[in-house]
Parts: sequence; structure tokens; C-alpha cells
Amino acid sequence: MASSVCDSCKRRKVKCDLSDPCSNCRISQLHCQYTAVPSKRGRKRRPPRNQDRDTQIEPAGLGDIGISQREAPRTPSVRELQLPSFPRTLRVIPEPPFTVPVSFSSEPEGVFSNLVADVAAIAPNDEIAAIVHRCLDLFVQYLFPTCPIIHESTFRSLAALYFTRGHSTPGSSVSLQPPELTETIHKKEFALITGLCAAVASVMPEFLMPHQHLLTQSFLNASRIMLRMYCDYDLEYPDSSSLLIRLWHSAALQNSTGKAGAAWHALGEATLLAQKLRLYEESSLSRFSPIESQTLRATFWQLFAADKSAAAFEDRPIVLHPLLFYGDLTLQDIRNQNIPLLDVRQDHYQFGFEDRLLAGFRLKCRVWSLGGDLIQQIRLYSRQKTDGLDAKVELARLTETYLRFTGLIDDLPQWLQSFEADPNTSETDTFAYQRSSFWVQRSNIMTSYHCLELLVLQRCIKYGTLEDMGLSSQLLSVSTRKLEIVRDFVRELHMAPFVCLKVQGEASVERIRHIGSAVLEITETVDDNNVKERANVLFKKLLDFLARLNSKASDELASSQPHPAIR
Repeated sequence: MASSVCDSCKRRKVKCDLSDPCSNCRISQLHCQYTAVPSKRGRKRRPPRNQDRDTQIEPAGLGDIGISQREAPRTPSVRELQLPSFPRTLRVIPEPPFTVPVSFSSEPEGVFSNLVADVAAIAPNDEIAAIVHRCLDLFVQYLFPTCPIIHESTFRSLAALYFTRGHSTPGSSVSLQPPELTETIHKKEFALITGLCAAVASVMPEFLMPHQHLLTQSFLNASRIMLRMYCDYDLEYPDSSSLLIRLWHSAALQNSTGKAGAAWHALGEATLLAQKLRLYEESSLSRFSPIESQTLRATFWQLFAADKSAAAFEDRPIVLHPLLFYGDLTLQDIRNQNIPLLDVRQDHYQFGFEDRLLAGFRLKCRVWSLGGDLIQQIRLYSRQKTDGLDAKVELARLTETYLRFTGLIDDLPQWLQSFEADPNTSETDTFAYQRSSFWVQRSNIMTSYHCLELLVLQRCIKYGTLEDMGLSSQLLSVSTRKLEIVRDFVRELHMAPFVCLKVQGEASVERIRHIGSAVLEITETVDDNNVKERANVLFKKLLDFLARLNSKASDELASSQPHPAIR
């Protein structure tokens, strides 16, 4: 029996006008469906007493992996916006969605053959080679602007080497011949290209990559199994592929499952390998080829920014901190060299496209580096005050860092400020292509900056340093300042094309959720009606964005139950 209220309105607990689509879904641009079956009333049956509580929920069978489709976008509840930091009741943990399926062989050639067969079953009308090259195209356009860590020509060659031998026609039986995968270098290359495909597929919307969730699972399983075959050697003799593979595994796991634990473990391995290679020293790159050194340089700064992000959000302790290095941090910023990262033969890369993207990437890294340093200095200054030490020197240092941070976006490049075409010329495909890349980069930089602004303000409140930094400690003034930051953040969300938010994955969702938690706190602590009204308007807009992004991490939070003592 169909529900008398549409699915989205039922989740949001708002009145539905029962039209198709209903007015609420039209306003929020949600997919309106009436599929929910009314739950039966009455008490639920209790399980038999002799049944063990840890086995009440059976793990998903191997045949069920990957066959269920993602739900239509929905609006998360208020509780989903808050990242809980409290203990939870013991609950049954279901089988993780990404496990090694029975069909995957432990032999390299078997991993390849099973991957080709799985992709053919998922997308019977497309060749696997076309899908791999499509992943590379999408990476360069949407992910390279915030993560310029590949040499395009090298990856194109790998895609051709491993996925274009003995082409089969779409819809026919698999006839690709397994390439030579006996040497470690071949296993590395295969794990590298399939890891990239998994990371790309995990963030792409369906209209850019059909069956993206199933393709993520297949490519990620193949890459993880292949890495496992030479993992010990890889840990002893790491190179750029060692870092990239783990970085992409982390991204694919986080974006497709919402499981932060496994994602952080993979990323943690990459940061430790960066320490092992001493990538923080410029001299360490002299022994590598120009392409390898450029890749390692970009990868280190990407990991460095991710580490600062984790420390700022207090997700985990920082690993890539200069105090933990055996030498000074002398690594230079990533810059265009004689060997560019992008394929210069492509028409879309004209007009200094790569130079501009690298300049934006440097600004992104400065935002996270300076913001992370500022938060650490706030904590250190507060500790010195508490211990009764003379903190004048630290306060001067803190103030200087704060002023440098607040002036960061004054240096926003011109091409990230205006996206309008020259009125005297018609818009070309090249301009449209580059504009989408610049939108991704601007959205990432600006939402990160505004989120860090809020984090800095929250840390000043937590550690009692507002007045020391010249800020008012009055509740109304602080709440007003928070709403100004949130307003700027929401404006950036509205300005960027939605796909540019979608391709940033769970990192974008995390920023929105944190901002939403701050707005929710204002509605519950401030008595001023004008401030509450502004907060409620902004809160609704953030909820709508979360619903459209359809986050896996939000699903995880929704399925978690808080501790009974604080319900």
C-alpha cells in the first residue's frame, strides 16, 4: 500500500499537499516519490531468548553486494547534522559493503579477468576501455583542480596498456586478454589506474557516470586485491604510486560507504609513507625523475592539507607536523615545470589552464595550512594563560597569524572571481570546460575558508580567547558573527553549479554539516527572534543541500542511535 505522504515530507516531518510532485519537493528540488509503506502498529516481536544478540542481524550475503541502488535524495533530520562525539550503545555492525567477493581471484590475471567481466555485466553497452578513459576525462575536469597529482599522459598510457588489448564489441562476450601482471611494477600500475577509476566513480553524479556506485565497488575491489599482493614490498620501497593508491582508496571508501575508519586508515598509511620518503625536504626529490618529483610534490601538499583539515576538525591527531619531521620543511610549492602534468595537445588546456589551476591549488593549501596553524596557536595560547605563563609573545604570534588568515582570499585570482565570457566573443567549448574546473576550485577554496573561519571562532569561544583577539564575547555579537560567516558559506553553495559541489564528495558534505550544527546551536541558545529567524532560514537551505547531495555519511548518522542518557 502506497504512503499517503511523499517520502521526503515523511522524513522531514512536514505537511504534504499530496500533489505529484508536492510543493515541498518542488521548492527543495527533490525527487518526489510515494513509495514508503506505512509501518504496522503494535509491539514488535522479541527474538528468541537463546538467540545471541550479536547475531540478530546477519551480514549481507556475497550475492547481495552492490545490487541495491542508492535511495532518492532526502532531507536529513536535525540530528544528522551534528557529528556526535558521545558514546553509543552497543549495536550490531552489518557486513561492510566493500569486501572481497568470491568471484575475485587471488591471481593477478584472475583479478583482471573478473574485473572486466563485472564491468561488462554492470554496463553491457560500454567497453571497459571507454569507461576507464571516461574516468580520466572526468578526473582532469573535476578533480584535478583541487588535487593535481597525476601526469595525464602516463595514465592514458596505462589505460591503453591494460584495457585495450583484444577489444570486444559492446554487448559481446569478454575477449580482452589479461596483460602481463607477474612483475611488481605491473601490479602497481594496475592498482593505480583502477584506484583512480574507483575514486572518480565514487563522487560522480549518475548523469556523468551511469552505474557509478557499482563501478566504484568493482574497481575498488580490484585495486585493493592487487595492492595486497605486493603490499609488503610496497611498504619497504614506496614511490608516488604507493601514496596515490592509498589516497584514492581512502576517497572511494569514504564517498561510497560513509565509513570514516577504513578511509582514515588508508590515508594514514599514505601520510606515514610520505614521512618515510622525507617528502618535506626539497633535497629528497632530487633522486627522482621530473615527472615523479612533481607528482610526489603535489601529493605531499595534498596530504599536508588533508592532515591540517583533520586536526582542525579534531578528527584525529596531526601526523605531518613540522615538529615531527627529522628535518626542516623545505619543500617548495608545486609549480609548472618543463614537463607539464596535463597533456598539452588537448585543445581544452589552452590559455595557461594548468598554470592557473596550480596557482589555485597553492591557495587552497595555504588556506588549510594557515587555518590549521591558527587553530593550534589558539590552543597553545590558552594553555599558556591557564598555566600562568607570560603569553605576550604567543599572543603577538597568534594575532599575526589571524591577520594573515583573514587576508587570504584577498589574493583570490581573477579567473576565480569572474566566470563570464568575453562579451565580444562567443562562448567556446574550451571556455565552458575551463569554467567548470575553475568553479570546482573556487567552491572548494571558499567553502573551506568560511568553514575554517567558523572553526576559528568556535575555538576562540572554547578556549576563552575572544577578547584577547579583539572580538566581542557577548552572546548576541558572537551569534551575529557566526551568521555572517554562514551567510557567506551558503552564498558560495548557491553560486557554484551543483555538480561542482557533488564531485567534492564527503569533504563537501562534512563542511556543510559542521556549518549546520553551528546554526542549529544558535537557534537553541539565542533568545533574539530576529537572529533565530535568520538562523532558521539558513538552516533550511543547508538541509536542502544535504538532501540533494545524498551523503552516505548522513545515512550512517541516521542509522546510529545516541546513548540513552542524552536522548
